[in-house]
Amino acid sequence: MHVSKSSRMLLKPVAEYAPYLAWGLVTLAVVGTLLVQPAPTFVREQTRNAETAVRGVNYGNRFIPEYWMAPDFYDGLSQWPGVLKISLADVVDIKGQPARTRMLSWLDKMIQEKHFAHMAEMGVQVVRVPCGYWNWVSYPGDTTPNAPTIVDGNFPLIEKMRNLQKIATPEDYQPYFDSVFRYARKYGIQVLLDLHGVPGSQNGQFHSGIVTGKGPHPPFYFQGSEWNMQMAVKAVGAMAEYGAKQGAALYGIELINEPLLQDKAKPGIGKPGHEFLARYYENALLEARKHVGSEIPLLLYEWTRNFEDWPDNAYQKKHGFVLWDTHIYEAEGTSMTNVTQVYWDAVLKCQNFTARGNPTLVGEWTLGLLPDTFSTAQTRYMAQWLLDSFANFAGGSMFWNYDGPSPLWSFVDLSTEVIDWRAAFAQTTQAYTPEQARKYTV
Repeated sequence: MHVSKSSRMLLKPVAEYAPYLAWGLVTLAVVGTLLVQPAPTFVREQTRNAETAVRGVNYGNRFIPEYWMAPDFYDGLSQWPGVLKISLADVVDIKGQPARTRMLSWLDKMIQEKHFAHMAEMGVQVVRVPCGYWNWVSYPGDTTPNAPTIVDGNFPLIEKMRNLQKIATPEDYQPYFDSVFRYARKYGIQVLLDLHGVPGSQNGQFHSGIVTGKGPHPPFYFQGSEWNMQMAVKAVGAMAEYGAKQGAALYGIELINEPLLQDKAKPGIGKPGHEFLARYYENALLEARKHVGSEIPLLLYEWTRNFEDWPDNAYQKKHGFVLWDTHIYEAEGTSMTNVTQVYWDAVLKCQNFTARGNPTLVGEWTLGLLPDTFSTAQTRYMAQWLLDSFANFAGGSMFWNYDGPSPLWSFVDLSTEVIDWRAAFAQTTQAYTPEQARKYTV
């Protein structure tokens, strides 16, 4: 989960921004004529996705509580001085509340059958469940992922990594995964198990389970360590072995979330990081396929900005049904025109990557980054336009998150205040060419 703007609470009434809405829709129609690109030859193949596209939601903030979504989980705890954000690795025993009790009580509270009943009512087909390697594998003895013992002068990185492993055991977590699958199966929903945090961290951020240093962009240590890769592959194998026992309730396995090690924009990595990630994908795909058939989706991750670094048909032909996940949090801007333009650029990258034999879906997106000035009607419009675009030009999408700190980040809150998700998902079965999508109006 990538957050670049503060979450907000309630939307403005339609009347207050009626002139703005009218202007935005007229502008969108005009801009559509300027931004149209010819429908490529694969569009007919892509419009099939309008019928088969994933219609999903994330069930995050469970196995990896995120401070901005779950401040009460971290009551009585604090991060290391100089570290900007608290994470699961900061959870330790405190007087009156052992770490294990805190974690399992949280899962008891946060995994509820009624959530799955509501998802089914709203037309959700796939629920993505973020989890960490520590939920699936144990380290022998007192060992940990490979990383420096101390970083940034005095930050005890290895101690923090050890905290993750000490909170609870994989055996402690399994009943909660059992509940997820039991509820999903009962309501006809499939589960995507997502390895959100890998050994050493793939991005250094709190949503990997640990903040790996001080400052806004701490280093991360998954890259370059064969031990870390080996344990990540082992975790993928454990996820796949468990998932294979769940029958039709399993949608697939995602091998990593939001890695930065391959990102050319990050100094000191780039090509070596990309090569390490490619090797990890190869090894993890082979491990997963020991347990699940070739028809089960295995998901890789890449940012749209790095799609060009991968060859055509990167893994699809050798490893069965392989999908690429990407996350689009691109709504920065002040007007309907520039917001839709930024999103549209990302959608076209998904379309083109898919055309090269790398089928792509949008595993996370939100309405929480839309301009504060957007009315309820504008927000509803954007939701439908994005759902339709993701269904037609990618393989579908999964909203972040099922619940959240404000309605714009919360599928359940939006379902009561803004969006009839079932109707919105149903409309995505319409097929659009790129030209039609850009001229789409309410």
